[in-house]
Amino acid sequence: RDATLAAQAEETVEDKIVLRVPGLNLFKKGGAKLSPAARPVLDEIVKIIKTKGKNHKIFIQGHTDDVPIHTVKFESNWELSAVRATAVLRHFYDKGIDPEKLTATGYADTFPMVPNNTKEGRAKNARIEFILEKIPDKKPKKKKVDAEANLRPKKA
Repeated sequence: RDATLAAQAEETVEDKIVLRVPGLNLFKKGGAKLSPAARPVLDEIVKIIKTKGKNHKIFIQGHTDDVPIHTVKFESNWELSAVRATAVLRHFYDKGIDPEKLTATGYADTFPMVPNNTKEGRAKNARIEFILEKIPDKKPKKKKVDAEANLRPKKA
């Protein structure tokens, strides 16, 4: 299956867009370096952000399955998920997305989508999620009201 089709967009509420990409479409198992197949997928998401997400904050969330990891690079799934999210953030920054709108967070295996008891379930839980939340419009300045003037009797 073409990796660019792996990005699933769903409109959850008017001011929020959620995109999910399976982790194995972006990274090798146990790694946090973007794979060559990741770039076209992420570039499609960059296009979405530049068209539909101009006035949105972008929360990049790394998620893993519940299989423990303990390597020289990654002490646990917490580090792995955080570094993966940061690698994606860096790619977005390199593609011209405003860094003040970007946040990367690693959640390890704390928010599984499905049980981790099958290979398919673990693959679904290892993912990167992109939450685009609309930045609220600045409220118009309120007029100052002279309360005392409102209490004075009106002249006839």
